[in-house]
Amino acid sequence: MPDSPVSFGLLHRTCSLMVLLCVLHILVTVVYYVRNPDSTPAFAPNRQHNPQIHRKLAQQSGGVEDTGPAGMNASQRGEAMERCPEDPPRLVGPLRVEFTDPITLDLVRSENPALLPGGRYKPPECIALQKVALIIPFRKRDEHLRGSNLTTASTLSTSDVDLIPMDDRNIYKCYSQPRHLAVSMDKFGFRLPYTQYFGGVSSLSKEQFLKINGFPNNYWGWGGEDDDIFNRINSRGMSISRPDSLIGRCRMIRHERDKQNDPNPQSSLSYQVINIEKDQLFTKITVDVGKP
Repeated sequence: MPDSPVSFGLLHRTCSLMVLLCVLHILVTVVYYVRNPDSTPAFAPNRQHNPQIHRKLAQQSGGVEDTGPAGMNASQRGEAMERCPEDPPRLVGPLRVEFTDPITLDLVRSENPALLPGGRYKPPECIALQKVALIIPFRKRDEHLRGSNLTTASTLSTSDVDLIPMDDRNIYKCYSQPRHLAVSMDKFGFRLPYTQYFGGVSSLSKEQFLKINGFPNNYWGWGGEDDDIFNRINSRGMSISRPDSLIGRCRMIRHERDKQNDPNPQSSLSYQVINIEKDQLFTKITVDVGKP
């Protein structure tokens, strides 16, 4: 048995090295996920089973008639409920946005029964921190419309009708400064075209909106209004805030440019409301703004 002590020593050193490597691997993994809390572990199940661009509110809320203790609904439990967390717990992160799967408004309605008439939604388990109006102005783009939420609000989020966010952590809400949400679009190679760019999707609080005296109304057609808004914000001593380029990604629905929509003459703020339609998914306000 002369080789037994040598063999035991070699085995001991080998086992010690393996344990050390395992501990080192665990430490590196823990440090990585502590520093990147939004990262999804490779061994976690894929939470994004549906490749379609819409989300199912019904799965999250369980319906608008959700009841709590003693059979009370959300409105009756108002004082007992806590305020919603700053970061919603059900966020997924990067989303797969594809335009190959056909989506109809009837399908979206059936999968979102928790929505109230006009496209309104209220979380049943907590009190929302803000009231947001999602405004999507469009002309002859009904096929691009996926829903808007227009009501009395403290936050005004405006979005081009053809832009789809690619990360649900890009939250449409008020911030301390005017927020530009469409930081990187596929149209621009997922880059910010220039520092002053404020187009695509943006959010302003009611106070910020009034401070810049609203949006300019002297632009018809394409271009110019986004830069004008940036100049208004800058002249009032405010600055643009943005998410990082990964969270602020958006895809654009390809379409032909509108005909007879090129010139930009001045116009006064004059319009006539033609119709107001309240759907389960949105409130559609049709207005006549005249001609250039």
